[in-house]
Amino acid sequence: MNKNTIVERVADFLKEYPPFNLISPKELTHIASQVEVFYLPKMETLFKVEEATKAFFYVVQQGAISLYTEEQSLLVDVCQPGDLLGLRPLFADNKYALKAIAQKDTLVYAIPIASFKPVLTNNFKALHYLLEVFAANSKRPDESISGKEKLPEARVFEESDALKLSYFQHISYTKHPVTAAPEEKIKEVALLMRKHKISSVIIVQNELPIGIVTDKDLRNKVATGEVSLSEETKQIMSSPVVCSESSVNVAELQLLMLKNNIGHVCITEDGSPRTKLLGIMSEHDIIAAQANNPVALLKRVVRSKDVNELNHIRFRLGLLIESFLSAKLPLAYLMKVAGEINFSLTKRCVELAKAQLGEAPCSFAWMNLGSQGRGEQLLLTDQDNALVFEEVGEDQKDGVQAYFLDLAELVTKYMNQIGYDFCPAAMMASNPKWCLSLNQWKQQFTSWIKKPSEERIMMCTIFFDFQFIEGDQKLTQSLNQHIYKMLSGDQSFFAHLGLNAIKNPPPLGIFKQILVEEEGRKKGLFDVKSRALMPLVDAARILVLSKQNTTLNNTAERFLFLAKDEPQNADLFERCAQSFLLFSKHRTQAGINEQDSGRFVDLEKMSKQERVALKNAFQPISEIQSVLKNRFKLTYFT
Repeated sequence: MNKNTIVERVADFLKEYPPFNLISPKELTHIASQVEVFYLPKMETLFKVEEATKAFFYVVQQGAISLYTEEQSLLVDVCQPGDLLGLRPLFADNKYALKAIAQKDTLVYAIPIASFKPVLTNNFKALHYLLEVFAANSKRPDESISGKEKLPEARVFEESDALKLSYFQHISYTKHPVTAAPEEKIKEVALLMRKHKISSVIIVQNELPIGIVTDKDLRNKVATGEVSLSEETKQIMSSPVVCSESSVNVAELQLLMLKNNIGHVCITEDGSPRTKLLGIMSEHDIIAAQANNPVALLKRVVRSKDVNELNHIRFRLGLLIESFLSAKLPLAYLMKVAGEINFSLTKRCVELAKAQLGEAPCSFAWMNLGSQGRGEQLLLTDQDNALVFEEVGEDQKDGVQAYFLDLAELVTKYMNQIGYDFCPAAMMASNPKWCLSLNQWKQQFTSWIKKPSEERIMMCTIFFDFQFIEGDQKLTQSLNQHIYKMLSGDQSFFAHLGLNAIKNPPPLGIFKQILVEEEGRKKGLFDVKSRALMPLVDAARILVLSKQNTTLNNTAERFLFLAKDEPQNADLFERCAQSFLLFSKHRTQAGINEQDSGRFVDLEKMSKQERVALKNAFQPISEIQSVLKNRFKLTYFT
């Protein structure tokens, strides 16, 4: 293969990715002719922390490269084909801040900085892109940027996303592990392992781990006759031990074991063998953690035979959410994962109820409402749902509805056993008001839209966010089309919906302090649901509905849709999405800490930085409510 062919192949690859797709073909060909190709076997290092920078930056051509902080203490990113890394010498002529290790056999293109810099002098877009990538990779992974969450594009849930997330979940380690002194006889240690049915014993001295004995050591060194059972354990222990802090996640633990060719990691106070032993993690712990990743949980839901299994899965989902939140993963992804599992749990409850009652007399559709319908339920809150069934003759309607009320009674009972409380306002399919035929539902929505009142608008805010779960989706599609038709050009309805959306202004006092509850059991706490989340939920809903979109439910995704649809207002809509995710994160964390719905947040437990970020997140509420007032002419009504 001649050199020109190689250059063409390099250029063909690069032009598919920024910033190379932003430069001229002539410049790209010149850059491609200067590129050097490096092959990195699995686990080989491209550059290290504090290593002097090189005369290149890099593009992954195939394979994957992991970026770590010092001593591989935290996985920062995984670079896939087309991703850039090693940009520091392009902007900050000093040492590398991260370590780059090939996750598998990898090819990288090394782009000479001396050749690329002249291109940037006349190409602002390419320069701007590289600066953004460099800024993102330069930040410490634990830094928050004014409370902003990384916003993924609105898209369907994919198994690859769930698997990727699962690698970042924290693993529960075994506390109070079995230990022995280095002078202990090997026979006694072997008996200890048999007694406790374990495969390893940690050897400690002054509460510090100095070695480990595994069943592999007994097989290879004792059973072969190389060392006698009467010898001291220190004769066969593996030393020094590999240690970690307790916050290690699946990816970090796997890498640690792979790098050191071991099956056990000691957990100590500071992650080194110089501090007190706290516990141990093993390859079995990794297997157990991966068995509870999102994809595995979804498969377990499908295979479940009864509600007890579903209850256990929902419990595991709670642990998964807590683990992902601790790992500071983007909340939008957590909502997507949790939403899919909650969807599957509800669907399975309907299937189990159908199996118990027998075949339905006609087609139907089960719908989740409210936060469940929007895919925003991370905590165990009360359930909101409804049921629509196809039209039947008047002589059959009562009997058909009776069957579906029995079905709904079973489903809501199962959901309650899983952990979702019954709705205090009885907004459930087991209520005859919310278990209706298709025409009855159409009449219901027509009444709410054409004759709005405060109560009916409140119903709209709950029922307009319905999500199809199980049954015949044509029924919910028909209902959506009817709502679309009723909403078309109805300014009066949007005015009422708009007034509801602006009734809660940003909760800041005269001196910009966050307003909290002044009396009752929640005195001194901040109502994050009604004062922060609902204004954004309501604003996103009315704006999307006004564009005759009745199928997009999730609040963050609604704002991202609006940002694309109205580029002139994209910044505001994106900031609204970011604020919504920040408020949701605080609610979820409060719910986990207090074991409740998370509605009320204790501001005193936040850091100063968190409180400042929270205050900043209220600004988009004020701005979006101004947009609503102008767009729907609400000043005439207030």
